[in-house]
Amino acid sequence: TAHHQWKFARPGTRLLSVKAQTAHIVLEDGTKMKGYSFGHPSSVAGEVVFNTGLAGYPEALTDPAYKGQILTMANPIVGNGGVPDTAARDEL
Repeated sequence: TAHHQWKFARPGTRLLSVKAQTAHIVLEDGTKMKGYSFGHPSSVAGEVVFNTGLAGYPEALTDPAYKGQILTMANPIVGNGGVPDTAARDEL
C-alpha cells in the first residue's frame, strides 16, 4: 500500500501533517473507486452517507451519529479553510 503525506498551513497557524494511504471504496454493485484513507488503518464496511454542508465539517467528522457509516463530504470546497486547532476550538 502506498503512503502519502500532505502538509497544510494557513498564515498564523501551525503546520498540520497528515499521513494517508491509498484506499479503495467498493460499492455493493461492484463499482470500485480509488482514494486515500487516514485515521483508521484497516478495512471497514458500512453505509456510505454524505454531508453537503459548506461549514461545520469538523463537527460532522467527529459526530457520533455517523458511527458505523462511511462519511463522504460532498462539497468541493470543504477543507479550504482548514480546521481549528484544539486551543482555538476551546476559545469558541
